[in-house]
Amino acid sequence: MLKALLIDDEILALNLLEILLRDIGDVEIVGKFTNFDASLNTILGQQLDVIFLDIEMPGKNGIQIAEQINEINEETKIVFVTAYEQYAIEAFRVHAMDYLLKPIDPARLKQSVEILMKRRSISPQKLTSISVQFFGNFSLLNEHNISFKWRTKKVKELCSYLLHHDEPVHRLKIIEDFWPDIPMEKAKSLLHTTVYQLRKQLKEYGLDNPISLVDERYSINMRFVEDDRGFMGILNNDDFNNGVAHILELLKKGYLGYEDYPWSINAAENIRGKFRTYLDKFLKEQSNQSDKTEMYGQVLEVLIQQDPYNDYYYQELINYFIESGNNKKADEVYSKYKGYVMKK
Repeated sequence: MLKALLIDDEILALNLLEILLRDIGDVEIVGKFTNFDASLNTILGQQLDVIFLDIEMPGKNGIQIAEQINEINEETKIVFVTAYEQYAIEAFRVHAMDYLLKPIDPARLKQSVEILMKRRSISPQKLTSISVQFFGNFSLLNEHNISFKWRTKKVKELCSYLLHHDEPVHRLKIIEDFWPDIPMEKAKSLLHTTVYQLRKQLKEYGLDNPISLVDERYSINMRFVEDDRGFMGILNNDDFNNGVAHILELLKKGYLGYEDYPWSINAAENIRGKFRTYLDKFLKEQSNQSDKTEMYGQVLEVLIQQDPYNDYYYQELINYFIESGNNKKADEVYSKYKGYVMKK
């Protein structure tokens, strides 16, 4: 049975809609209200399936109310019931499920209820596990290691952004990071649409309540079996046996390194610095050994890619190849080093 709430500033219209819905059946009407403010406690306290909503009302109109409802819970469907045709485009901009004209055609109302019932009965397949990948391309991976397909680049970016922060982010901060040069009203609309699309897509993958909005702050609700940022815990110790190769791989990819996200630049540089510090400790441990491992040379080559003007890395790599008997590689590194010195 559908849980429905009715909002219309005309009492007679509310009563008529209630009668028609009861005649159809399979609809539980949890409240009737003549304005949005009076309905707010019920909307917040009930898990509603649908809100039947008038458009032209005193104070806030139905379009504005729909935007607020979507911010509270975009899974609650909205069906506009109005005497005016001209709001149809605006209605679907706020993701209305249907648009019914007064006087209400009972058959048309029944059709709308049947669509609502059908959509509610479709349960997306639950994912057994999700992994998140931040290094290189941002990806969410299912249990078969298959990456999610994103509706738009902005939806993907918003998902990475909310996961990156690990705490609720104020909507104005998101707008500042995503649409800094766009007028505020337009930016708010873009944010609203992007959040809606992200929530809808994650719901399709079987995630319940994936996006929360509290005190104008958005957060994302996911649990992962693996997060490639978790490996950064190794940076706090000197266990080089298992960590160096993995750190080299992550350093090459970079934190969100294949994405073009300006808001991630500072975090990426901070992580890159931590990786270098860890690898420098590895070099220091190995430098006193007469028989250096092959990994020693690999670390130096990667660090030179990251910091091509560092004299120490070049000198150590040249010495490493000489000690290894590979004079040809030593000459190649020396020639490259001279080229960079000339540019200084």
